[in-house]
Amino acid sequence: AVDTRLMCQHSFQTSPASSPSATKTLPFHSVMKHRSNPLVLLLLVVTAIMLLFAIMHTYPTDSLNQHYVNPDRLQLDLISQRQDPKPVSPVRDLADLPMIYPITPTYGRSAQIADLTRLSQTLMLVPNIHWIICEDSWTPNRLLQLFLKDLKLNFTLILTPMPAKYRRLKKQPKGCTARNAGLKWLTDSNKDGVLYFMDDDNTYDIRVFEEMRWTQRVSMWPVGLVTELAVSSPILKNGHLLGWYDGYMIKRKFAIDMAGFATNVQFMIKVGGVEMPYMHGLEEDGYLRALKIGYGDIEFKADGCTKIYVWHTRTQWSSRGSPMIINSHYDGTNLRKLQSRIMLSSRQNWKINSSYEAWLIKEQFSIHN
Repeated sequence: AVDTRLMCQHSFQTSPASSPSATKTLPFHSVMKHRSNPLVLLLLVVTAIMLLFAIMHTYPTDSLNQHYVNPDRLQLDLISQRQDPKPVSPVRDLADLPMIYPITPTYGRSAQIADLTRLSQTLMLVPNIHWIICEDSWTPNRLLQLFLKDLKLNFTLILTPMPAKYRRLKKQPKGCTARNAGLKWLTDSNKDGVLYFMDDDNTYDIRVFEEMRWTQRVSMWPVGLVTELAVSSPILKNGHLLGWYDGYMIKRKFAIDMAGFATNVQFMIKVGGVEMPYMHGLEEDGYLRALKIGYGDIEFKADGCTKIYVWHTRTQWSSRGSPMIINSHYDGTNLRKLQSRIMLSSRQNWKINSSYEAWLIKEQFSIHN
């Protein structure tokens, strides 16, 4: 509580004309006379309102039961505390969850490890998953091996170089060798579960994995950021397939993106001889035709294909891997170890002014205040 007498002593002083050498405070009974002044009463009321407002916005209220937050973020914080009472999967015992086998084609490039790191962080949130990584190479990628060494996931690495006859084509059927190698591994191992063709640079919501986990034959859902139409999806009305919304329709029975479907492994094995054709632009359609399915066999997911859980994104390379790091100026520094973690361009393919490189190195070693 604030002492009213003390407040009045600091608020009211005698006029300098009546006491030039010192300031004296008025007694309390004299102060009370000033309260009859409407201006003083107004100031006191305003001060009281401001104090009350400050107290209410400084301490938590019982109704929110949380610390004070910025009002602009209040709704966000309340949403983040909300729990979905429904379990993500129909069963709680992980041993009863069908295994998911994502098949990921990849190849050595400067953004490869960045893409795989982002993808692995998503997969680490998904239970019962075995990642099949297929690299387009004849020899193991050193950076990929370093990445896999620290990976906290079950995985299988397969080297799957594209045959030379397809590599010479102007429009290469990229990823077909990798995906077919993954299919062969699953068939030879006679696995149970669900397979999914998962590109290394796409963006995935973990809900897409729980949608596909219970696939009996083939399941499908929309994919965002595909062609100029911005989405690829089956067209449904009252649960019935009417067609395909996709920007690439030529000669395709199943006009859907690679990220928009999953297959039951045992169903694929029983059909037998299922492969992805080496036909640019017709890889998805050829694979689904090989499964010998009809439109009635498709299981439509993502709430009747009304939600997007995967986006066809691509990483924009921000660095070309200058070989400048091999310069002897950096010997004995941490850059020597960092050098083993990045992919470099060759000196022949890197055009840089030598004088500019010398100036840049000098600047790098200059500590500016």
